[in-house]
Amino acid sequence: MIENANTNIVRKLLNQKSLTVILILYLFSAIMPFTVTVIWGWAFLSKMCLVNILIYCVSLAFGIVLTLSLLSKIKNLTARLGIIGVSIGIIIVFVFSYDLQITISKEYYLWTRQEKLNAFVIEIQNYKKISYMDGNRIVTNDNKNIKIKPEYEDEQFEETLSLYGIEPAKYFTFRDYLEELDILSFCKYYKNDKQICFLMNGFLDNSGGFIYSEIDEMPESSCRGPLKVWYKIWGNWYAFAGWS
Repeated sequence: MIENANTNIVRKLLNQKSLTVILILYLFSAIMPFTVTVIWGWAFLSKMCLVNILIYCVSLAFGIVLTLSLLSKIKNLTARLGIIGVSIGIIIVFVFSYDLQITISKEYYLWTRQEKLNAFVIEIQNYKKISYMDGNRIVTNDNKNIKIKPEYEDEQFEETLSLYGIEPAKYFTFRDYLEELDILSFCKYYKNDKQICFLMNGFLDNSGGFIYSEIDEMPESSCRGPLKVWYKIWGNWYAFAGWS
């Protein structure tokens, strides 16, 4: 009798431990989509798009499996209905708060990279020879186009830059800023450099990013086309969405 009682106690403890592990994993899968959106949501529809979608799908799959595991271990009807309600509620909250999460994500991006972004703005403002640059081309202030290919970044490419009045060292500095800050391109709107657009994502006919602006006046277009939305985040930084 004593041996059977001890066995039942051990089984009970193991079941309780298993339930605790499932609850921890359940909470983790519930929080993960929100965390991913805040950290990488600003890059959605860019190179992070597939990563974000994959994490969302994995979190949803884990959430369903863990919810079923909890239901199998809890016999109380009220508790089981509560778990189902919480699971559905998390999905509803995520969907309806997605725009807010993206807004927070943009603030997070600027907050974590503000020092380097401000340094990049100063570099662009001080250098009067480039009005647009991405990974494929440079547009000079007098509207001359220079094509860029990684395999061209040799002495001949540097000579071509020099012919257009672009210092090779400055080009490589700008290229490093674009890569480190995950920026697809930048462009200037006015010769006095009071507004600079940083394109962060673009897919089909949609685009988005940030604008550094010293004037509270919505530009007519972004680096890829007309703007449809822009709003102030803080300081001189604005977020925008537009058509390509």
